[in-house]
Amino acid sequence: MKPKELRKRAEEILLDKSEHLKEMSPEEIQHLLEELHTHQIELEIQNEELRISQEDLSKSHARYQDLYHSAPVGYLTLNEKGLIVEANQTIADMLNLPIVKLMGIPFTDFIAYNDQDIFYQLKRRLLENKTPQHCELQLNNQSLNDFWVLLGCNTIVDDSEQIQEIRISISDIADYKLAQEELVKLSKALQYSGEGIMIVNRAPVIEYINPSFTKITGYLAEEVIGRNPNILKSNAQEPAFYKNMWDTINSGEVWHGSITNKKKDGTYYPALMSIAPIQDHKGNITHYVATQTDMTEHEHLENQFREAQKMEAIGVLAGGIAHDFNNILAGIMGYAELAKNKLGTDDPLNKNINTIYQLSMRAAEMIKQLLTFAHKDQIAMNNFSLNSFVTDGLELARLSIPENIEQELNICSEEIIVYGNATQIQQILINLLNNARDALDGIEKPKITCSLQPYYADDAFKQRHPQVKQNQFALLSVGDNGVGIQNEDIDKIFEPFFSTKEAGKGTGLGLSMVYGAIESHNGVIEVDSEVGKGTVFTIYLPIIVGLKGEQVSPERTIVKGNDQLILIADDNEPLREVIEATLINLKFRVISAVDGEDAFNLYEKHKNEICLVILDVIMPKINGVDAAVKIRQLDSTMPIIFATGYDKKGAISAQQQVKNSVILNKPFSAKELSKTINQLLYL
Repeated sequence: MKPKELRKRAEEILLDKSEHLKEMSPEEIQHLLEELHTHQIELEIQNEELRISQEDLSKSHARYQDLYHSAPVGYLTLNEKGLIVEANQTIADMLNLPIVKLMGIPFTDFIAYNDQDIFYQLKRRLLENKTPQHCELQLNNQSLNDFWVLLGCNTIVDDSEQIQEIRISISDIADYKLAQEELVKLSKALQYSGEGIMIVNRAPVIEYINPSFTKITGYLAEEVIGRNPNILKSNAQEPAFYKNMWDTINSGEVWHGSITNKKKDGTYYPALMSIAPIQDHKGNITHYVATQTDMTEHEHLENQFREAQKMEAIGVLAGGIAHDFNNILAGIMGYAELAKNKLGTDDPLNKNINTIYQLSMRAAEMIKQLLTFAHKDQIAMNNFSLNSFVTDGLELARLSIPENIEQELNICSEEIIVYGNATQIQQILINLLNNARDALDGIEKPKITCSLQPYYADDAFKQRHPQVKQNQFALLSVGDNGVGIQNEDIDKIFEPFFSTKEAGKGTGLGLSMVYGAIESHNGVIEVDSEVGKGTVFTIYLPIIVGLKGEQVSPERTIVKGNDQLILIADDNEPLREVIEATLINLKFRVISAVDGEDAFNLYEKHKNEICLVILDVIMPKINGVDAAVKIRQLDSTMPIIFATGYDKKGAISAQQQVKNSVILNKPFSAKELSKTINQLLYL
């Protein structure tokens, strides 16, 4: 019985018995007193229990307040108007205000401006659904610093389901958001990395690949996730290589190395790979992350660099011998022509002299090919039509191709204009046709196919030749059904002095000249060959769009002079003498100088008689270029021929400085000399 009830009961007893006390016996009074005493004891007991309960309640309330204010989560209570009516110390610390300063303030005052709408939407859902709601938004403290929090909201309703209060829990998730942002950055770094990335568990099974992995290997994510990484394994490495790799990463070390892997299509590719083990908090390896860089383009650049070094070495070699060697050849050829002119047509020595001349021409051509391959030779370029040029070139080449070899020609009707050197392209065509002819020796039903078509570069072509920027090409191909080229020789065929022909049947410079000439035209050459089935050489030359080509003019016959006086200057005495004799034979008068200084002095003396000057470019005292400049100071229109055996760059520079001048490359024939003189004197 509660204390109030006990007191009320005692009063009832007294009231009930008070009228009868006088009539009651002592025993009844005693019993009444005992009953009252009992109720008094019960009342005292219950009073004590009440005191204890109040103390417990006070302690519980104190504990609740301690928990409430020291909780890691901020708590707020809002009234129906959205004003703060209760707050714990945690949210006060977050907002950098004392609790008393929060009371009666709209909660929205502390929400970052850009996130206000997020809270209004949450409140609307809360009022409509009357179910707990959550959202992430940013609060703003008194230092004007925004920080991320997670809001949890619930409602307190009355008996009529009217909302009385909104209770809010607020968790600081700044660290979580920072970690989330870091995770996003790491994820994007993996996604957009130019290196292929693969994550593998201990099984080992692939759990993740990035887009660059797909680009390198050809495998899509759905094709490799859940599979063993050995799908990339090639036969290029020994088992010991893979054992060392796994031993390294399983020991907790990072493995670095070069490796050849296999793509989805079965082709191999070189890669630079790094594999790092990932450990948990106990130090146990749980995963491996492998990064790889496709080294195909790098190796291609290395090969280009080696080729450039090789060409540079050849250029140094060729340049070192070209000048003197061409002077010697020019002398031999000149004297051979002079001797032939003095012999009768029926003289048996004519054959020997012709052989000397042809051998000299072959030697000169070898030097020219070396210079072309090494990009040491300067060439004159112009726009011309390939269609008729290739057709005429093939007709010319027919003379050297046996009649038993079938020839198939496929020339497009569309005119194809290229910017190039007609002589070099003719040499390219003749070289390839001669190689095709030689490859057909002993073949049944031999056949050479030649084709000229327009070509538009596709993605595959651009991937094979990333250095090429043009899109439209002339595709010139020469193919045969001959013996083919061995696989081990394919990569060597363009190297100088490499030849698959028997000794004495080739110099090993033909294809190297072709390669150098095509490169000088910004073109590309490809080879497709199969042993026993034949070879196709495909050349891509950039097309000039929207222009008409120039027709290649036929050579002129020898035109003799009319006793005009020509000044020649060359420090090589035999060559000077043979040029002098050739000019005399061409009906010119000649005066000779041993160097540039001598040439200028002679010109000063005979300037009123001299009609043309021939200057060697490289001479002692004053070189040909400087001598020409001095001569032009005396006569600005004097025709000048620069004769050079190597220094084409210097000669071209001189020609640009000196108008009405041309370059004549040593060795040259009497016909070339006559043509050049005629060009300057009569055109």
